[in-house]
Order: sequence, then C-alpha cells, then structure tokens
Amino acid sequence: MCNRLLKEVINHTKNIQGKDFERLPYPFWVSEADKRAIIASIKDMIDEAIRGKTYSRNCPEVRWLEDKFAFTEGVSAPVSDSTPGQLSLPLFE
Repeated sequence: MCNRLLKEVINHTKNIQGKDFERLPYPFWVSEADKRAIIASIKDMIDEAIRGKTYSRNCPEVRWLEDKFAFTEGVSAPVSDSTPGQLSLPLFE
C-alpha cells in the first residue's frame, strides 16, 4: 500500500525521494504520543543504519513499528467541525 501511495498518488513520476515519504499520512488511529515515538525510533534506526546496521522485516525494531501502526479497535475517525457528519481525515499534517 505504501509503495502504491508513493508511486501512484504522491509522485506519479515513479522517482521516489525522501520528501515523498514525509508526505505519507499517519493513520488516524495513531496517537500523537505514538507518532513522536515512531519518529524518534526511525531517527535512531537511520543513525544505526549509517553506522552499518541492517534491518529485516522480522527484526524487533520493524515489528515494534508494525505494532504502533496496527489498527486499534474502538478508535473513531475525526469528524470535521465545519461539515457535521462528513468524515474528515487528517491526511497531511
């Protein structure tokens, strides 16, 4: 899904760059605290990767990130105040 969003929606040229990743939306169920924790974790992972560490889909850091993005039951999507009843998702914050 991420690849499709990047290549078909955000940057149709298929020339993906770092700024394109910054434009990916967070799911509405990810809390502000979790967003901050995710950002800090990614920064740490990048620093470690620069020093030579490699990551796989099964490593603990990636599994932790997957858990942070997992859908949480009972969390409702934010609704716009300007148009009652119409769903308004914060796609790009």
